[in-house]
Amino acid sequence: MRKIMEYGIYYFLIFFCFIMNVSATESTEVTGASCETLLGTQTLSYLNTVFILIQIVGVILTVILGFTDFMGAILAGDNDANKKAIKKFVIRLVSMAILLIVPSIIKLVLTTFGISDGSFCIL
Repeated sequence: MRKIMEYGIYYFLIFFCFIMNVSATESTEVTGASCETLLGTQTLSYLNTVFILIQIVGVILTVILGFTDFMGAILAGDNDANKKAIKKFVIRLVSMAILLIVPSIIKLVLTTFGISDGSFCIL
C-alpha cells in the first residue's frame, strides 16, 4: 500500500508540474501548436501504441499474478496465506485501476479548466 501511495504522489507531482507549466505559458505561444506538429505523427502513433500496451500488460499481469497467488494459497491450505493473497490482489487491483483511470481524469480536468481542447497528446 505504501508503494501505491508513493507512485500516486509521484504521479500527482508530475501532473501538478505539467499543469503549472501549461498555465504559466502565454496563450499566444501555444496557438497553432498541436500534438502532430510538436511530436510528429509517427512519434505520436508510437507513444499511443506503447501506452495502450502498458495498460493491456497491466491488466494481464494483474490477472495472472493474482491467479498464481490464489493457487499457491489454496494449495498451501493455510488461512494466513489466503489473507496475504487477498491483500496482494487488492493492491494489484488498485494499481490497475489507477493505471486505467488516472489518464482519463487528467484529460477531464484539462478540458474542464480550458487548458486543453480534448486532444491531449498521449492520453
